[in-house]
Amino acid sequence: MEAPPSTLEMKSRIAPSSTGSQRYSATLREDTPAYQVLRQHNLLDSTYRLESVEDMQVVHANSDRCSNFLLNVVCFFPLGITGCYKTFEVPAGTVKKVTDGRGGFSFYGPGVHRTLSNI
Repeated sequence: MEAPPSTLEMKSRIAPSSTGSQRYSATLREDTPAYQVLRQHNLLDSTYRLESVEDMQVVHANSDRCSNFLLNVVCFFPLGITGCYKTFEVPAGTVKKVTDGRGGFSFYGPGVHRTLSNI
């Protein structure tokens, strides 16, 4: 029985698709026998696959923790104003779907965000 390839070997191999226009990465484990059969029968579609994180259409971070805290202190304590905006943080390496209250949504990228509320 043949030993499995090492991680270093797997990262260096990239198998071309049946059409030649798409590339399948071994790091995504697309070099397994199951993927090979799917590829042979043209059952894999990577039309919507992104090449990198920068290709994602997300709302980028527009705030930081310090300014959000100061805004809370200035608006809430002396003025008693609440609910004008929402703040949230998206962890690194993830995206968050945020609804706008009218049936729409946007994807927000990593970082600290501040958005106006729908009051």
